Amino acid sequence: MLNSIEQLKDNGKIKSDILSALINMLTKKAFFKLMEPTHEALCAKAMVKFKPVYVLDGSADSQENGTAMTNFDHLYLASDEVSGKIFDWHKSELVKKGFEAEDPFCPYLIAKNALFNCESMLIDVMAEYTSVRSSSPSMTLELRVQWLERIVVLLISLANDTGTELNIFKNPHDAETFLASM
Repeated sequence: MLNSIEQLKDNGKIKSDILSALINMLTKKAFFKLMEPTHEALCAKAMVKFKPVYVLDGSADSQENGTAMTNFDHLYLASDEVSGKIFDWHKSELVKKGFEAEDPFCPYLIAKNALFNCESMLIDVMAEYTSVRSSSPSMTLELRVQWLERIVVLLISLANDTGTELNIFKNPHDAETFLASM
């Protein structure tokens, strides 16, 4: 358990495993946040362009077959043909805007998954001091968000106090080393 902030330091600096996990998570979060507005705009455009409708098998509760769909996240309730066309279009538009992923994967979902994994890594690196693991059955998504906020605020404050640089692009050598490790 974390008894003192000094436990997170090694020779007056943030321990390297903690710093690496924090920087990796912040980098993935920045990339995801950069992509998010493009993704949201493309989702809205797709719903207008393709006009998907609900195709239900009778197990859904409130929507009826043929009702216009307005939420991109509901595409699993559209026909496979229509949702496939939308997903393919969405992916190709992201690629045109410079967001790429290995075929057949969606760049947005890859970025979202990478961020989730880096957040988990940060939580797990800190588990030595907090006894909280990302895989804990009690770790709900809401609790995860709160916990990450607390960890990040603590570590950014500690980085500031110790003069630890979190901007990997400030020093080109640090950026090259970090990017090579990815």
